[in-house]
Amino acid sequence: MANTTVCSIVAQPKKYDGKLVRIKASVLSDGMDGTLLVSHDCPRGGIDLVVEREFSKVEGLSSIDEAIYRGTPGTKGKEITATFVGKFAWSPRRSPYRTLSVRNIVDLHITITASE
Repeated sequence: MANTTVCSIVAQPKKYDGKLVRIKASVLSDGMDGTLLVSHDCPRGGIDLVVEREFSKVEGLSSIDEAIYRGTPGTKGKEITATFVGKFAWSPRRSPYRTLSVRNIVDLHITITASE
């Protein structure tokens, strides 16, 4: 398993394609169209978070969903960070281009930063 960062994956997606990776990231979501793993170090890129059926009961996923949909949907006014383990896939000709099929979530931290 490769310990890496969102920035490294965004910069070199081919290197990580098909590999199991571990990344510390923040969660960004509008509450409707998708959820991205992002880093403040590289604000121009993100990785789409994908949950496959066989891993739908991963500890921490329900907490992330609850935070995203609590009050106003999305992550505005909320800070969600964790270490995500999953299989990375890069599809340069298809959207989303970068995805992480999550298998494990650890060190989950959720902070409500604005009143709802």
